[in-house]
Amino acid sequence: MRICRVQVDSMATPVLALGCDGAYYDVAALETALGREGPSDFHGRVFAARAAGLEQLDAALRAGRRPTEARIRAPDALILPPCDEARATLVEVALYGAAAPASAGGPAFALASARSLVPCELPLPVGAGPVSVSGGLAALLGDELSHGTARDAERAVLGYALHLGARGSGRPLGCAELGPALVTPDELGPLDALRLELTVAGQHLASPGPVGAWRFHLWEAIAYVSNHLPLRPGDVVVAPEVVAGTVELGVEVALAAPRLGRLAGTLVAGPADAAWRAG
Repeated sequence: MRICRVQVDSMATPVLALGCDGAYYDVAALETALGREGPSDFHGRVFAARAAGLEQLDAALRAGRRPTEARIRAPDALILPPCDEARATLVEVALYGAAAPASAGGPAFALASARSLVPCELPLPVGAGPVSVSGGLAALLGDELSHGTARDAERAVLGYALHLGARGSGRPLGCAELGPALVTPDELGPLDALRLELTVAGQHLASPGPVGAWRFHLWEAIAYVSNHLPLRPGDVVVAPEVVAGTVELGVEVALAAPRLGRLAGTLVAGPADAAWRAG
């Protein structure tokens, strides 16, 4: 199942949608057309209710029941990160070549702002100067997790998405895309064989290896994080995998993986620093 969050011109708030064969379908309109009823609040329906009822709608779409009135027109669709930026905690974990903390022996991790996430396929605003770009796999949680094990973390993950980030050399914070959909584990298949492909200015960068080659498995990393801070439904844990340094502005970067889809954006200069002190 591919769960999406879409902004359309005719709606003031984002739409909960399902992706199928390259098209997007409004969940609320789907349920009306199919004679069903359910909440369409993205965070409540997807994370708090763990996607209750969406499996049946997805099955109907795959069986060919695709009401025209529920289809979102591509020109009107702006694909947003499949999370609530105001509610999500964004955690970045280092799984490749990261020195483990001497005291605990687990992966290094840091908190980032989910509000730095921008809509998919839009320009990525960064500071002036050389830019570093990273592409990775993100896990989105559907259950609370505190002091969990790797098995607990696997069960807590509702789905996965791509994460494409960029950061200017002179700024402590960068921006990133997340998406284009939350892909459930049954749709994605085994993580161990998954490879990500980062493209910078049309040139492909080699992936250091499949997920199974990570020094720490993503589920282990999520469990490790949960032993330091509680994770909630809707939280996002990102594992940056392929990193490119000294990328110039104006270059298009893209990240793709089988079944997860593709993210892309052009690096542009962010707004100039404004005066923030009185006088």
